[in-house]
Amino acid sequence: MTDDKKVLLNNLGYLYIAFAHLTDANLQQSELEAIKSKLIERAPDLSYDEVTNLLDDAIQWYNKSADERLRVVNTIAEAIHYDIEEASIKISILDDLVAIAKADGNYQFEEKAFVNVLSSAWGIDYSV
Repeated sequence: MTDDKKVLLNNLGYLYIAFAHLTDANLQQSELEAIKSKLIERAPDLSYDEVTNLLDDAIQWYNKSADERLRVVNTIAEAIHYDIEEASIKISILDDLVAIAKADGNYQFEEKAFVNVLSSAWGIDYSV
């Protein structure tokens, strides 16, 4: 795996965890499983254990950044915006966020708002 791909996967792990936790202040096991599933889809060359380790690292990063979470999310969103040119990849990330949000059986206003803000920041016309 290239360094760029590893950075993207780490950033997505953090973004997905932050999204699942910050939008409703609760990180459900179903959401964690959905996050892991989405990371596996994005890294088919990695083993299940490697993706699990990647997710564990992202969770540790998230937990250590308690005072800076929104800044980190903004930095990651900006990096994705500038590093990924293809709108289809950005749309697939937004699709991942919606799937993660729905994993616990709810798609709440705060989750929709997060997706809408991110899609606007990326210049993507996106609706569910």
